[in-house]
Amino acid sequence: MTSRLLAVALVAPAAACLCAPASAQALQRLTVTSFALSADTAKPTTGVPFHVFVTLHVRENVPSIQEIELPSLAALEVLGDERKVASSPGGTSYRETISLVAHAPGTIHIAPATLDAIDARDGKPKRYSTNDLTLEITGASETSPAPATGPSALQDFDGAVVSLMIWIFGIVVPTVTALVLVAWLVTRPRAAPPPPHVVAVSEPTPAPAPRDVLGDARAAFDAAPSRATAARVRDAARHVAGAAEKDTLADLDWRVSPTQPRLAELLTAAERATFTYDADLAVALDSLRIALERYTA
Repeated sequence: MTSRLLAVALVAPAAACLCAPASAQALQRLTVTSFALSADTAKPTTGVPFHVFVTLHVRENVPSIQEIELPSLAALEVLGDERKVASSPGGTSYRETISLVAHAPGTIHIAPATLDAIDARDGKPKRYSTNDLTLEITGASETSPAPATGPSALQDFDGAVVSLMIWIFGIVVPTVTALVLVAWLVTRPRAAPPPPHVVAVSEPTPAPAPRDVLGDARAAFDAAPSRATAARVRDAARHVAGAAEKDTLADLDWRVSPTQPRLAELLTAAERATFTYDADLAVALDSLRIALERYTA
């Protein structure tokens, strides 16, 4: 599998000018509901392996996904990759995990992955694209050497003075401190026992319905579609999906797509509208509007 990624890293710059999908006769007929590119960290450390994920969900049950073109990874060392395809009544989920390592700090931009397929909704060949990624590579932390110390000041004292100081601070002071501590422990007043702690038990507040959670976010987005209101929709959709703080879009898509494809489509659209580049923002906001209408229909 590594050889496929190395070939992509070498050939992708030369093939970037190809814009039309592959021959329609060789393409699969698919209904794409989500297609995303993500990483398990936005700030990899040099020399420490990390992972980039390509996730796709389609409504059809197919044994494999073809014509996925990975982005160029020439600035990184490819350690290997793994593909998984899972089918369910809700369609087919595809996940490719690429293991990478960076050797120099700096900013790395990873272009979108693409998929050529026949759109099963209108029968036309199309090229689908994920979002792109920008990673900030940080250098490995280094332990600063301990500052050098000069000669001890005690060397300037007379031997007798040094011995006296050692006797005072090594024997007299610890002994006096121990006696004072024992006297305080013996003579200190005993505190009264604290009153019993009573815990008030309140009736649990029923959790709001998933569609109600999205209500305010959708109202704000409908009133003024923007990157900021798309971020509100993203947070609400992640809450509905039960996302933990560390969950990536790839984790949520893998978990949600088989049973809730429309929620998976909404998560992907909200992620794209929140983080996409400016030239793609208008199209991303329109895709998010469509995903919201489908989910709340």
